[in-house]
Amino acid sequence: MTGSGPFAQLIARRYVQTCRKISLGHTGPVLVLDKFTPPTRDVGQLSLF
Repeated sequence: MTGSGPFAQLIARRYVQTCRKISLGHTGPVLVLDKFTPPTRDVGQLSLF
């Protein structure tokens, strides 16, 4: 279902502007994955206090 008319156009325009404002749909910076290391298995659960 697709809207039509002035209100649908207004909502579509606002949606596109907001997506541009928050960079939705754009790729972010490339992550360097070799800088991350998985935790060791022998650590166990840390204490809360």
